[in-house]
Amino acid sequence: MRKAFFRGSHAIFVFALIFLFGAAVLNAQTTRVVNVVAAENFYGDMARQIGGDRVSVTSIMSDPNVDPHEYESSVDDAKALASADLVIENGGGYDDWMDKLLSASPSTSRVVLKGFDIAPNKLPDNEHVWYSPDNAGAIAHAIARSLAAVRRPFLKE
Repeated sequence: MRKAFFRGSHAIFVFALIFLFGAAVLNAQTTRVVNVVAAENFYGDMARQIGGDRVSVTSIMSDPNVDPHEYESSVDDAKALASADLVIENGGGYDDWMDKLLSASPSTSRVVLKGFDIAPNKLPDNEHVWYSPDNAGAIAHAIARSLAAVRRPFLKE
């Protein structure tokens, strides 16, 4: 009798472990953060403020003394971009090195936003589109929409 009871309780124990493990895996899928890589820290800050604890943000350029036109990317930059779900760059000739990095690790699932292309108000010969409140708002909305779209596959139906 004892052996039969042990087998039955053992099966229940194993079933409970499998159930708990499955629940943990499902929960982990719904809490996965979106990996965001921003060329410049001002776009990274936008993504961090919009996404909160649901995003992990890497800003490649954060030193205001570095000229983005002369920036030389690193292996760490390439690694960050390779695992990014969402990439935010300025575009418009401001950070052309980003396009080179992105072409080195193509991905069909990665979303790339270019602030210059999103900005509704551009000045001739001025790629600093984030200075305009209207442009910053439009870029922030695009980031929010993209974060929601990228995160959607990780959520339970």
